[in-house]
Amino acid sequence: MLEYSNVRIRRVGEGWEILDPDTGRSLGLARCRPLWLSWGVAWLQRATVDVFEADEEPLVFTVRRLWGLSRKWEICDADGNRVALVHRGQILDAFGRHWATVESTSDGINFCARDRQFAQARRTTNGLHMSFAPDLQEHPLTKMSLLGAILATGRDLFT
Repeated sequence: MLEYSNVRIRRVGEGWEILDPDTGRSLGLARCRPLWLSWGVAWLQRATVDVFEADEEPLVFTVRRLWGLSRKWEICDADGNRVALVHRGQILDAFGRHWATVESTSDGINFCARDRQFAQARRTTNGLHMSFAPDLQEHPLTKMSLLGAILATGRDLFT
């Protein structure tokens, strides 16, 4: 799925389906991990979303909230290595350095840094259409970070 320059993300049940916007073919899916603590202490758990490729469902990456009430989300590759952090409208690299800003608009989200746009996500009638900048084609970790930021912070776009 990370090799595509455009994807459509559609909410299905407790997760999301990631589709080719041109053909509607499934590219992957994202599922929330079930919470295992009781309601009274569930806030101690990390909310986690696992993202899988469509064919045979290998894990591609994970998006998880850091402990408890934190608003910081960590994006890790399939091996558990941190790729990025998302916090208060910013995307930080694995070392905590700012590289992109998440800007909400009336119909979606723009991902940019200064005068450069990395991606944009727009709400449509059949999901969220996300377009990556053409020069990101050879940068799957950057795409992973941007897609993870949508899953972490763009939840209200799917309602």
